[in-house]
Amino acid sequence: MWLSIATALIAFIVVAVLLGSRNAPQINGPRGLPILGHLRELLRPDFHRVLSDWADVYGGIYRISILGLPGVVVSDPQAIAQVLGRDTGTAVPKHLASYQQLNLLWGSLGQHSIFTGSNTDLWRAVRKAVSPCFSSANVSKACPHALEHASFARDCLARNPWIIILCDQQPICFHNYMVIQHCKRETEGMPLLHQESREAMECAKQFKAECRTILQFMRARGPPDQTDMSVGAQLLRVLNPGTGGLKAPCTKMQALNDLLIFCAGMPLSNAQLVAEIGTFLMGGFETTAHTLSFTLFCIANSPEIQDRITAELISAGLLGGNASQPEARKLQYEDLQGLTYLDSVLKESMRMFPVVAGFPSAACRMCEKPTQIGEFLVPKGTFVYVLFHALHNSARYWKDPGQFRPDRWMEKTAASSSEQPGNHSNSAKRFLPFSDGPRSCVAQAMAMMELRTALVVLCMRFHFRAASQMGGMEGLKASEQMALTLHVHGGVHIHCTSRV
Repeated sequence: MWLSIATALIAFIVVAVLLGSRNAPQINGPRGLPILGHLRELLRPDFHRVLSDWADVYGGIYRISILGLPGVVVSDPQAIAQVLGRDTGTAVPKHLASYQQLNLLWGSLGQHSIFTGSNTDLWRAVRKAVSPCFSSANVSKACPHALEHASFARDCLARNPWIIILCDQQPICFHNYMVIQHCKRETEGMPLLHQESREAMECAKQFKAECRTILQFMRARGPPDQTDMSVGAQLLRVLNPGTGGLKAPCTKMQALNDLLIFCAGMPLSNAQLVAEIGTFLMGGFETTAHTLSFTLFCIANSPEIQDRITAELISAGLLGGNASQPEARKLQYEDLQGLTYLDSVLKESMRMFPVVAGFPSAACRMCEKPTQIGEFLVPKGTFVYVLFHALHNSARYWKDPGQFRPDRWMEKTAASSSEQPGNHSNSAKRFLPFSDGPRSCVAQAMAMMELRTALVVLCMRFHFRAASQMGGMEGLKASEQMALTLHVHGGVHIHCTSRV
């Protein structure tokens, strides 16, 4: 009797599983190699384009595997919103081990930062502390500093036939044409296997040394003034929740002080501060520098676009040398919002060439439980990779995605709050250069101000033309590489001619 019951129960379970698997949608994907899976394709420097091509074939959610580890690549707008937790605030958790190499780049092994850490109480405390640094008021105050640095680069280019500027490990060479050359990254090779990797590790050591120097400067200044809303000041104010500890008090006052420390937490340690400083330094120049280089090339590659930018600058009174405006006036922060065409050019560049194109610089996450992503129930233990490059460059979501067309941002469809031009009708965001959800870039307003300021200053002074060796737009795409961020192998070569 018990044998019959057990047999019937097993049969019922088998049938239920078979019927469930038949009804549940199966995630398709490219065929991989035994054991290796798709590792060979992911080791290519242009793996982001390989993944984007697969998205065109298999859709906005498809499966891959790496050394037997299952993963799904997500580029569907609504699925991305689910993964990043934009609407619900409950995102698929970050896979912390995938970010250890970044921790080593600007900190130490196991020391996470606001970018690489999980959504702990400490992460929330740091995020809450630094967010006011990038308010509209503080971004406006920072604009004169951005203008000063952009003007310095402009003047160096105008005065010297040959000059090399080392700015934040970003060599910029000028000699009849401009070359924006990128330094080698620690993430571009396995440590100690070849000369480039050793050089990259040496750059990382120097970078961490600079972070420690900045920390020493911050400490030497003493407690920050109440009016100081810099990132450094806010980091010094952060209290790590739960790191306090009650000791045997000597006096009532000491007991009260210990109780406050126990409830609020201790200040960040030097190791934690160095990790945060490195994160903001790297995030502050790496992505901005590459975005600027891509945008300048797009301007230089199209005389028509450049003429329209010139006309807009003249209309705004920012470009002199003509009868109606013999002298250009100084750029003000308020001017940036009125340069709609230049802003459209910048957004179109960020759409076609999102520097945070995909993992490891974007979202590398793992399902800690069976998770519904789109129409699929993704099993526990599956890696989830968000691919912004496919989101921005797919005909599923954009009309003529391979064409650089700034006017798409000035169409009526771009007037919505989500700023989503194109041919896709749903309300999900399709333009996410700064990611989305609770983990989106906290400094995106500052980055956009810096980019707009630099572009205006350079376009006010120079006329640009793409060097023939670049091979036009297709040559630029063919030279893309994805390491920490999306960049161009060998740099972006542009001829520049002074307007005066």
